[in-house]
This record gives sequence, structure tokens and C-alpha cells, in this order.
Amino acid sequence: MLGNAVAEVCSTPRRLPVSVCLETTTERPDAGGAPLRQSVCHQLEGSGPLPPFPETDGAQAPHIVRLHAEFPPMADVRVRLMDESHRLVPSTDTQRTDALMTAVVVEPDAPLTPGTRYFLRIDGLVEERPAAFDGTAYDNTRVSFVTPGEKPAPEPKKFPAGSRKKGRRGKRR
Repeated sequence: MLGNAVAEVCSTPRRLPVSVCLETTTERPDAGGAPLRQSVCHQLEGSGPLPPFPETDGAQAPHIVRLHAEFPPMADVRVRLMDESHRLVPSTDTQRTDALMTAVVVEPDAPLTPGTRYFLRIDGLVEERPAAFDGTAYDNTRVSFVTPGEKPAPEPKKFPAGSRKKGRRGKRR
């Protein structure tokens, strides 16, 4: 009886310890046009939001150019960058695994929209959940962050030339 209970406990997914770094570049007009590059790193145990970005004095809001995620060595893992509508953000991803860790670098193909929530979704590629080489299954993990800066106002809807928006008082018969 005890052997079955131990097997159930071992097969229960665990929280994935993950370190996430967001590498940014900031245009600083006072530095002769030389961009400032910095990384903001956070350690998380499982899913959760990252704290807001620090204020940048006399500079534009930083642009995220690269995201790094590190966790224990994984045999089955996939990391995807998603937007606030849960759509995949086009990016170039590289993954490296050695005896100490799995490191994933995600570089968005286009600048991320300022003031917008994004998240890294970490799950399994083959199986539903990420798994280590020793067979340990981990919970799917979601790390959210809001890009620095103000969210741009939505563009007004444009109607094709010659069309008119008609209300209920259209044609009556």
C-alpha cells in the first residue's frame, strides 16, 4: 500500500523553478544616441507575473529585444512567447541543454507593443507537461510581464470608400 502512495506522489507534477531575464535596449538622447542595454532578471517558482520595469530617467521606455529562460535540464520542453490575446508572437528561439540546465533564448521578430501584457508559456513539446531527463514531470508554467511604456491608442476603424455605416433607420418598406 505504501509503495503505491509513493508512486502517486512521485508522478504528481511539481512547480518548475525558472529564472527569466528580459534584455532591453533604451534610446538615450543625452548619451549621443548610444542605446543603453540592460537585463532585468527574476527567479520564480512556478507561474506568476514579473514585477514592473524600473523607471528610466531621461530616456524613452526600453524595448525588449531578447528573453532568456533557464530551468533544470529538461528532456521535453517548449517555450513560446504569447500576446495578451493568447496568440503566438513570431520569434526566433534557440535552446541549449547541458548537465546543469536548459536555457532558452526568445528573440521577437518585431518590437513588442509598449504597455502590453505578454507571457512565456512553458510546456511539453511531446507530452502535455515539461519533463526532466529523470522523468520528473513539472506543471505547465506561465510567466507574464507588461512591456514598459504607454499602450498606444487603438487605431480608428476605417470603412471602405463609398460605404456608409447605416443604423436601424435604413430602408423601410
